[in-house]
Amino acid sequence: MVHTYSLIHDDLPCMDNDDYRRGRLTNHKVFGEANAVLAGDALLTAAFGSLAKAELPAERICKAVALLSKCAGECGMVGGQVLDLAGEQLVLTEEEIYNVHRLKTGALISAACQLGVIAAGGTQEQLDAADRYAEALGLAFQTRDDMLDVLGDSGKMGKATGMDEAQLLADAKEPALKQVRMDLAMAAIIKEENIDATDEEVEAEFQRMADQYGMDLETVKKYLQAEQVKDQLRSQKAIAVVVDSATAVKAEKKPAKKTAKKAEDAEGEEAAEEKPAKKTTRKKADEDGEEKKPAKKATKKAAAKKEEETPAESK
Repeated sequence: MVHTYSLIHDDLPCMDNDDYRRGRLTNHKVFGEANAVLAGDALLTAAFGSLAKAELPAERICKAVALLSKCAGECGMVGGQVLDLAGEQLVLTEEEIYNVHRLKTGALISAACQLGVIAAGGTQEQLDAADRYAEALGLAFQTRDDMLDVLGDSGKMGKATGMDEAQLLADAKEPALKQVRMDLAMAAIIKEENIDATDEEVEAEFQRMADQYGMDLETVKKYLQAEQVKDQLRSQKAIAVVVDSATAVKAEKKPAKKTAKKAEDAEGEEAAEEKPAKKTTRKKADEDGEEKKPAKKATKKAAAKKEEETPAESK
């Protein structure tokens, strides 16, 4: 149940984004992403229900539940998947790759092997032997699985091959290049501003992550090295420097814009003052026209009078 749930979630677009599993369309391709997530959740929950109902002494059931929880959770398979996702764009050392395989694949195989020993009432020595066997088998399985992703036949394997290579090629495109440029820029700022993080700040960041994810502090330290956290804190400080600089520049530019706006308002006021002057000029012209009109009327009357007088003289 736990293995099937892990495959359903592993095939999701946010994880490996696979369309086929065992020669058939993956769960999310048939039923949708939401149902695929819920199906995985249901299987994981049902697995512990099955353990609780096992016809075994209560002590062995409790021991089995604790073991499965450890191997399937953040200290096992889930933790390994987190490391696998985090390392997709990094060049990992042999030890780091081994640690991913040991947790992501080996832990669940170890649970399967040790649960049989617990059910049979085996000794601690037998449990340790089963754990060593499972760890070696998990490493061999995952190594071969990675090889088949490059060399295998998708028809025989029942799932797509070349997925790791396709992911690497996708990461090499523009988004990855932008990230590289950003990393270089951050490194330059860190060097120029002499930015560093203290041991106290690193410890506080470890504790913050432990609180945020509900994990034990030592578990977080097991997955992340202090130098990685220190690099992250340096980058955060470098980003803060960039933001502060941008804010300062923006603040300096604001008064200039305000002054320009004031100048535009002043020009508008001057234009408004000119309008009444034009109106006054027009008014004056109208008044001049009115003064001239009576003079024309008087001239017309004089001409009419003259015409009346002329006939009288000729008679």
